[in-house]
Amino acid sequence: MFNLPNILHKNPESEPSFLVLDLGSSYIKAAVFSRLSETKLSLLGYSRQFQAENAVREGMLIDIAAVAGRAEEVIEEVSVAAGLKPEKVIIGLSGAAVQEFLTQIKITREAPESILEESELSKISQKVREASFLEVEKELTDISGSTQLEAEIVDSRLSNFKVDGYDLEEPLGFTGKVLEISLRNTVAPRVYLERLRALLKLLKISEYRCIGQLSALTRVIAGPDKKINTLLADIGGEKTDIAVVFGGQLIGSRSWGVGGSHLTQLIRDRLMVSYSEAETEKISYLQGQPAGEHLPAVKDAVHAFISLWLAGLETALSDFSGVKTFPNRFVLSGGGSILPELSGRLAAFPWTSILPFRDCPKIIPVSLSSTDSFLENHSSHILGDWDLLPLALGFTGLQENRERSSVDAFFRT
Repeated sequence: MFNLPNILHKNPESEPSFLVLDLGSSYIKAAVFSRLSETKLSLLGYSRQFQAENAVREGMLIDIAAVAGRAEEVIEEVSVAAGLKPEKVIIGLSGAAVQEFLTQIKITREAPESILEESELSKISQKVREASFLEVEKELTDISGSTQLEAEIVDSRLSNFKVDGYDLEEPLGFTGKVLEISLRNTVAPRVYLERLRALLKLLKISEYRCIGQLSALTRVIAGPDKKINTLLADIGGEKTDIAVVFGGQLIGSRSWGVGGSHLTQLIRDRLMVSYSEAETEKISYLQGQPAGEHLPAVKDAVHAFISLWLAGLETALSDFSGVKTFPNRFVLSGGGSILPELSGRLAAFPWTSILPFRDCPKIIPVSLSSTDSFLENHSSHILGDWDLLPLALGFTGLQENRERSSVDAFFRT
C-alpha cells in the first residue's frame, strides 16, 4: 500500500538559494529565496499568474502540458526578477488527494542513565516508523473507505523530542528514562505523484522537495509560540484544506471541494456572463469596488457560497473522530479568506451545538505580518496576505534544512 522511505538522516548543507512553486487551481506562484542566515530568508523574486483554465482541479494535475507551459512562464519571470535561476525546488502539496498526519510515540529506555547516542536513536526511530505506518494506513482507509488505495509517504519528519517531559530540539547527548518523539507524515496517492513527476520532467526539474502546505502554514502561524492550539483553514481556488493543530503540531488534515472558483461560478450564473467576467466581478468585490448594478446579485452569490462552504466545514470537522475538543482559535488563510462576510458568518455558526467545542472559536484572518521575523523582501513585488503560502513554504525550507528527515538530503531526485 505504501512506499516508505528510511528515517533519520541529517540534511546536509544546502545551496544558499532555492525556488518555491505553488501549483494552485486558480493561480500558479513562484518565489526565489536566498538564505541570509539560519533564521532569515531574503525574497529575491516573486511571480503570480492565473493557472490555465481547468488544468488543476482540487489539487490534481489534469492538463499537465498546460500547467507546464504556464509554470515555465512563471519560473522565467521570477528568475529574471531575482537575477538567478536556482536548480533546487520546493513544491507545495495540498488538496483532497493529500493528507498530513502526526504520530506520537513514547519509549521507555532500558538504560536511562546512559547517554542517548545515534545508534540507539536510529533503533527507536524505526519503532516510530512502524507505528506511523500502521496509523497512517488506518487513517487513510477510514477517510477513503478503500483498502486498495495506492499511496506514498512523500515526507516524514521527526520532531518535538522530549526526554522525561523536557522539550528538546535535539535529544542526542542527554540521559533519561522516557523518550517521546513525534513524526509528521505527508501522504499522497501514487497517481497524484506520478502526474507531478511527469510535470517536473517537462520542466527539467530534477532536484526537488515536496512539502505539505498545511504543515508549512502551521509553522508560520505558530511562530515563537510553538505550543499553539488552533484550527487552520486554507481556502484555495477549487478546494479548502483544514488542519487541527495542538501544541504547535499538525495532528491531521481534511479537504473539501469548495473554493474561490465556486464563488466565481455562482456569480457567473446570476449575472449570466462569461467566467472571466465573473472573476473580474469577484475580484472587484473582494477589493471593495463592486459595480453598483451588479452588487445585489454578487452579494447573493457570496451568501450562497458561504453557506456551501460552511456545510463542507461541518462535514470535515465531523471526520476528526479522534478529537475530543477542538481548539478555541480558527485561523483563515488563502484568497477566499478575505471575503468580508465570512468572519461574521463563522462567528454566528452554531459551533458548540453541533461539534465538540467548549466555546465559539475566535476567528483570526491570517496576516502577512507573521512573516516579519524570518523574511526580508528584496523583490520588487508588493506582497499581500494572499501570498502567505509560498512564503510559508520558503520558511519551512529554511527550518527543515536543520532537522532530522526521512530522506537522505534536503532535495531529492
